[in-house]
Amino acid sequence: DDVRLAVRESGETLARSVRALTIRLCDHNYSDDSTGRHQPTDEAETRLAASTSLRWLVDHGMEQPAAEAVGVAISTLIGIVEVVRPATLEPVLADLIGSLLMAMSGLEPAALN
Repeated sequence: DDVRLAVRESGETLARSVRALTIRLCDHNYSDDSTGRHQPTDEAETRLAASTSLRWLVDHGMEQPAAEAVGVAISTLIGIVEVVRPATLEPVLADLIGSLLMAMSGLEPAALN
């Protein structure tokens, strides 16, 4: 019904915003200052944001009951992986690969099983 559609659309908008913010906080190259210019960020802050986000997404984001939520988690994981330094990925790399492989197997058609 109409209420469910409005709630779903608002949830999708919120998810896109949180995804973009999370990726921006994890990006070691740039941070917006009050003038709109890009400034280099503190490496320790971006490493902490990335490791916290990666750990939560790997442990909880992929286990959501809603397919849309899992899609946002996968998209956010990939976005973070694209912007972080390799050393930040090392502690969660094995779990990250396992989670992404399990997510891929969940996308396979049942006819292949």
